[in-house]
Amino acid sequence: MIRAIIVEDEIPSRNTLRKMLIKHCPNVDIIHEAREFNSGLESIIKNKPDLIFLDIQLSESNPKENGFELLKRIPDLDFHLIFTTSFLDRAEDAINLDSRTCFFLTKPFNLNKLIEAVSRVELKILQKKINQNPIYARSHIKGRLPISGTNGIEFVPFSQIVMLVADGSWTKMYLWRETKPKVICHHLAWFESHFELDEHKKSFLRPHRAYIVNIDYIKEFVHDGHSGKIILENGLVAMVSEEKKKFVLQSIKEF
Repeated sequence: MIRAIIVEDEIPSRNTLRKMLIKHCPNVDIIHEAREFNSGLESIIKNKPDLIFLDIQLSESNPKENGFELLKRIPDLDFHLIFTTSFLDRAEDAINLDSRTCFFLTKPFNLNKLIEAVSRVELKILQKKINQNPIYARSHIKGRLPISGTNGIEFVPFSQIVMLVADGSWTKMYLWRETKPKVICHHLAWFESHFELDEHKKSFLRPHRAYIVNIDYIKEFVHDGHSGKIILENGLVAMVSEEKKKFVLQSIKEF
């Protein structure tokens, strides 16, 4: 779990972000919420979170009480940072300010952007584990994806992954020669980010926002008007969106 703190002075924004995280990002554990500068600073120092959702402007009456100033007051703690802001012109400042910044979210919050931001944090955490833990490193070099489960960590070979299908806040993973999918508590964006760490990344294709397929298992492409379908070797079908159709056909041709 990612231990997170929300520092946000606007009650509606704070409530919205909390609800979105609870419903769509189950790997994020919100350990505290702060509504102003001082309580946010105190909570961060006390709780030492993995992730901070930090509003840039924390007070309308006092411009000095902002996210940038708050960061200057924090000791050298190891955490990841996602800025939240209503002002696009401050987004670039947020990205350039601190190396711990993973993303910025503009209000009103976009669900896909939030999921992408959290996935980036998960990727950075995994990268750190790979660098520090020989088990993660060896399994990764061998082309395996570490999946956390109730009994520990399962290392799934990338080459055995046929298709991934979004299922709300979860993902169904279909493996070769297995009849039932594994249901995993991660979004598709999480998998897409992790594929970037492995030499097999070129084998995976996202033809639709709800699907990722392994090109090695593609049996047939079927035109369906402006969109299409991918038929896989084990009979599974993945949809191809209209905007991704040209990209998919080109990727299959080049593979």
